[in-house]
Amino acid sequence: MPAEWTSPNSVLVVTREDLDPHEISRRLGMKPTIALAPDKSRSFKNGAGLWSVAASEGTGTSTGAQIEALSSSILPVRPQLEALGQEGYSIELLIIGHVSGVHQIHISPNIFRSLQSLDLPVAFITRRSASEEDLFWANFEAQT
Repeated sequence: MPAEWTSPNSVLVVTREDLDPHEISRRLGMKPTIALAPDKSRSFKNGAGLWSVAASEGTGTSTGAQIEALSSSILPVRPQLEALGQEGYSIELLIIGHVSGVHQIHISPNIFRSLQSLDLPVAFITRRSASEEDLFWANFEAQT
């Protein structure tokens, strides 16, 4: 049986070229995990402003538990998120995990129902886990 993703993380991300992080926090009544003013030197989303909140369950817990926690915290502000979307903000859920070889992610039907109730785009993103050789060279380069 294939292994599960490692280090999963579930995040709500709001972006727009002219995003003001304080304004998004005020409108949603939530404190962000990460909030960045627009910066064209940043490659992520072409330097757009970014406001995000991660699942309260945190990295290292199951993907399902993270999605459920994030869904529970987002559902009460769903109308505000919809208004932001109508104003041109990009709003999406990112489900991120690391893989090495064949891995899978288990998401129950109940979790999919939670995602459906949010009516937001969802992106599943995988990153390759560092191999022993990658770690050796990273450690070697750090020492030189």
